[in-house]
Amino acid sequence: MRSHSAFVPSLAVLFTTAALSAQGSFALDKTTDGRLAFVVGFDFAGAPAGSTLLFMTSSTSGPIPLSIVDPADPRALSVGLELAPLWFTVPTGTGSGQVGLPTPNDASLAGLMLNFQGLTVPGSSLVFGAMSNPVTQQLGLASTPVGLPRNLVTGRALAQVFRVGRDVMLAGGGQGSLLGATGLASTERYDFRGMTVAAGPSMTTPRALAFATRLSDGRVLVCGGVDATGVVLASAEVFDPATNTFTPTGSMTVARAAFDGTILADGRVMVAGGTTTLADAVAALSNAQDTVEIWSPTSGTWTRVASMGDRLLAPDLTLLTTGSVLLSGGFDVNSLFGFPLPVGSITTCRRYNPTTNIWSSAAAMTASRGAHGFNTVRLGDGRVLVTGGATSGPDLTQAASIASAEVYNPTTNSWFSLPAMAAPRAIHSATLTLSGKVLIAGGAGGTLTAPIETASVQLFDPATNGWSTLGNLVTARAGHAGALTDDGLIVLFGGQAGGGTSSLNSLETIRP
Repeated sequence: MRSHSAFVPSLAVLFTTAALSAQGSFALDKTTDGRLAFVVGFDFAGAPAGSTLLFMTSSTSGPIPLSIVDPADPRALSVGLELAPLWFTVPTGTGSGQVGLPTPNDASLAGLMLNFQGLTVPGSSLVFGAMSNPVTQQLGLASTPVGLPRNLVTGRALAQVFRVGRDVMLAGGGQGSLLGATGLASTERYDFRGMTVAAGPSMTTPRALAFATRLSDGRVLVCGGVDATGVVLASAEVFDPATNTFTPTGSMTVARAAFDGTILADGRVMVAGGTTTLADAVAALSNAQDTVEIWSPTSGTWTRVASMGDRLLAPDLTLLTTGSVLLSGGFDVNSLFGFPLPVGSITTCRRYNPTTNIWSSAAAMTASRGAHGFNTVRLGDGRVLVTGGATSGPDLTQAASIASAEVYNPTTNSWFSLPAMAAPRAIHSATLTLSGKVLIAGGAGGTLTAPIETASVQLFDPATNGWSTLGNLVTARAGHAGALTDDGLIVLFGGQAGGGTSSLNSLETIRP
């Protein structure tokens, strides 16, 4: 394999718009995902108009004091000097613009981290004028996962992931299986511009297997799950990006784990099903819920609404473009004289109308499944993609992962069975890409209590209802978090390995 320095003769460059960084007086950002054999792109904004922009790149990160050129300049560059012969200038025009860099089709460069920064000339009282924030981009081949040379502060699986501006935050998670998880209170924040990870603010309560959703005002509600000892929680809290803090809000009317939720069209949040304990399988079944409740962001309180009619573990709730909510599948728990009967995954679906507080029947899925709420995606055309999950006979602990996939059309109230995925999988990531396709990565085969992690990656195309196979993950993982960033890159965080016995702190990137 050739050294990354083989890339040096090929360099040329670009920029993007965002809030100004404390490290720069004008904004520089990424617009493409850094794939080799394509143009790598950036935008700049807020630069002095009618000036000249010096665009700089390096594979090292400085700092380089500008005093080596101008002794009166106290600032320092965040790029190194080793690629200085490749730096070039472009006019700033009105202060905003774009630049581009074609990259070679060279697999040996996959994983190379490049740093970029802009500097205007001339300055008024100094040699150099305004300086942009630094930006880091990783190069990689299309459709081929590559490890990111960054680690989470703490290995974690079954965490909640949500966007904070252009950054990504992981909240809680921890170790253990779906039926025996323990939670963390810590959070971590992935910086979009720098591709780095740092500890974030702690939640008020440790929690794994929680539900989180971004609210219409930019805050994030996190509720339920299990704490550091595996106790199921009724508590909820709200993250405010303006203050970078979590604050308790009203608790749910009942503790919940193995449940799901969704934000409603009016900004309220709905949760349904689950169980009040995961102490053991019998207790989990005995305390399964048919209850549904809705949280108001105005009052911070929860209100019970019409029940689902069945006690369900691990169903999925998805908001439809019509404003109604689709409830699909799950593990149905029945009882006789208070004792739980054998449980099985179901095909049953219902629709909830938040305006009338009425549940109505919906077409049944073509395959029975539960634990699919981790990876159900509403497509750009309004249909709902359901992939994998687990199917179960009488013993929930032996619920086995499945490879089937299907889409729901809310207009026709019908399901369409898709070709099976390449591997059975549950607790995998399903991430909507900028092109509208869905990237399915990792997950676990085997059973919920004896998972077998997979490295398989596939891409679903809604236009053809077909699958394409991508390169395998660097590390087989399940229970990880996947997030799309503004440059089109998909980043995978942590997860489980070793049959669910260990939590990963590694990250990898995919350019679908």
